[in-house]
Amino acid sequence: MFLTITTTRRPATDLGLLLGADPGRVLRWVRPYGNVHVFFPESTPDRCTAALLLDVDSPRPTARADAGPARRSGRHPHTVSSLLATALGDVFHAALEGRCADAPDLARERLPLVVSLPAVSCHGDPTEPRRLFEPLGWRAETAPLPLDPGLPGWGDSHHASLTLTGEQRLADALGHLRLLLPVLDPVEGHGMTDDLVEPLLRAQAGRLAAHPDRDLIIGRYLDRRGRSRTAMTPGPSGADPAATGLAAGLRALAVVAALRAEGATSVIDLCCGQGELLDRLLADPAFERVAGTDSRAGNVGTAARLLGVDPASGHGRGRLELFTGSPFYRDPRFLGYDAAVLSGVGHVLPSRLAALEHVVFGHAAPRVVVVLPQGGPGDHRNPVATGVRSPGRATGWFRDWAGGVAARRGYRLRLAPAGFEGPDTARTEMGVFTR
Repeated sequence: MFLTITTTRRPATDLGLLLGADPGRVLRWVRPYGNVHVFFPESTPDRCTAALLLDVDSPRPTARADAGPARRSGRHPHTVSSLLATALGDVFHAALEGRCADAPDLARERLPLVVSLPAVSCHGDPTEPRRLFEPLGWRAETAPLPLDPGLPGWGDSHHASLTLTGEQRLADALGHLRLLLPVLDPVEGHGMTDDLVEPLLRAQAGRLAAHPDRDLIIGRYLDRRGRSRTAMTPGPSGADPAATGLAAGLRALAVVAALRAEGATSVIDLCCGQGELLDRLLADPAFERVAGTDSRAGNVGTAARLLGVDPASGHGRGRLELFTGSPFYRDPRFLGYDAAVLSGVGHVLPSRLAALEHVVFGHAAPRVVVVLPQGGPGDHRNPVATGVRSPGRATGWFRDWAGGVAARRGYRLRLAPAGFEGPDTARTEMGVFTR
């Protein structure tokens, strides 16, 4: 993902001063979600452009000496806008807060700015970025991007180029981007956790109060988070957050027991969330090697903090590896484990199940796979409230799917209980596949 910020306010090179970056240098940060590069393709007194490049396909550092130069698999394209927002907060945090020790008056000044993003998600509606940004004082221009330039008959994709022009404080411009880029993500979520989002929404509360699409913005944050409304308050049918937390703990214990029963000593959690199951695995000396991965970079960052992992190096606590990845894409880092745990299959779109099967059971192909069809150990979502497959319908579809996978991939399937279930908790039956 790539964006540029340009100003013509003389001397334009002061843009580097505001961003805390030297226009004569290329800067690089290594983060769990990718490598962030900041450089200045043009820097003159009349015009200065700062560019941020987020390379989400770079190889991640690993604790294993024999891991080799394995490249990451491709990221979900719909998560890139959110990862870019996370990168902005990481590398320009002082500018976001309006701090510039060398030029405090300049930090408060409104500058002529042009922000350019070659591709952002737009839900198939190229006017949506304009609706989101223009009430904040920008002139926004969008152009839909073709699905395939070589095949114009296929029509436009769900992405568009976006150019923002206006006079803004740099802190405001960065704040708008950080707030609204995740809103442009489609439905599968973004990598921003509670401790990042809640201060962000509070900081933008004044602007959001008058924004005509305020409900859309806040609704998307609530609907796509690692937590859901039922994790914070009772759901439509009176779900008790304490009960869902207890159910999650019991599911984690059931998963650990199943892995021990199969004699697994190395385990990778392919949807690790914020690390609840990883913490239990690390507490058990029977598991000599543990890894966790999640498609939400924010979840990985939270898990790193909770588990005492260095987020820059991607490993810590001795036998743990932690990194951002997706079970829908082949990744060499998934290889070499006795067992894999896969949570939340009930939330996967039917069209994606074949890719999931290929990656987990065909590419990674561990000896043991434990699958929780609805909620995993750290997944408190209420499938009734979220409109996904309800517990009452979970048994049939999951047994059919799991039986087909076992037959196609050479596994033996055993269905086992996982904790307890009730009308407001996720389905608690799990599948244990052994090869």
